[in-house]
Amino acid sequence: MLPPLFHDLAWDVDPAAVDPALHRRWLIARVLGRGTLKQVYAIEKMVGRKTIEEFFRNGGLDQVDVQTGSLWLTLLDLPREECTRRSSPSSSWKF
Repeated sequence: MLPPLFHDLAWDVDPAAVDPALHRRWLIARVLGRGTLKQVYAIEKMVGRKTIEEFFRNGGLDQVDVQTGSLWLTLLDLPREECTRRSSPSSSWKF
């Protein structure tokens, strides 16, 4: 069950159906994109800074808006290149 502190962020889902461990990526994206400062501190304490960094390294930029992504990459001192998925084929591919 989603902790009561985050219920206002679950406007489109049933908070009782949200498992913070199972739905971790959804919760991180929702808190970092739309949460209050209190909620941001709580999610950092809940999952840890390293997990938030990994969220961005593993496609998290696609789950938040551009401004939010830029802010968090700056705050976490993460290079954008580490957090951007490459959509073009590798140059080592032979056609």
